[in-house]
Amino acid sequence: MTDNFKLIKEFIQLQWDGQFDSFTDAFYTVEIISRSKDNTNTKSHKFKAYYITNMSDFDKYENEIKLLCDALQARAYVSVNAKSWHKITLNTMAEYANRIAQDNFDKPYSVFDSCAAKYVERVNQLWIVDVDKEDADKYNLSVDDLVDNYINVIESCKPKKKIITVIPTKTGKHIITHPFNTAEFIMELMNLTSCNKTDKITSIDDIIKKNNNTLLYENIK
Repeated sequence: MTDNFKLIKEFIQLQWDGQFDSFTDAFYTVEIISRSKDNTNTKSHKFKAYYITNMSDFDKYENEIKLLCDALQARAYVSVNAKSWHKITLNTMAEYANRIAQDNFDKPYSVFDSCAAKYVERVNQLWIVDVDKEDADKYNLSVDDLVDNYINVIESCKPKKKIITVIPTKTGKHIITHPFNTAEFIMELMNLTSCNKTDKITSIDDIIKKNNNTLLYENIK
């Protein structure tokens, strides 16, 4: 079981310096998703989305989210970047207009969710650096050791900003960080891990997630 409710709440409080409750245009998304890798007889499917508009919403929905995840053998994911009601609503209206122009009326109820998933505020954007057991095994390291290596590499890259937090996942950990120079990251990682072949480095898109969610809760048997 992975229960990151306390960590996520601390992370969001840190981002908003305790002022998230009064920042009315901002919200976070929580999605309950069943993945085919957990339920081999089904396709990946999103069951439900929650819009977290203040810190008390985590307490309000925590029990319900956990019960649904347990019953459905699903995972709950939360956005690491705050969303804007104003900007996503405008994007949704534009997307509706675009679909109407193309005579496309398929699943209109999903448009807001889709626009929210795509939206990211570039000025304050955060990235996820994904560390899993498969990558750690490749370097003959533990997950914790590979996390430490990644953090050392990230902090050596420009621009120099601090790692924000580390979130446990089912098979590893997510490092939440400010953006950094990815070319430097690859070169420094190769030096740090004594890699001479670029094919030993996992695809950079598999390591660095620029607009993804992190794990909030799972209890997959």
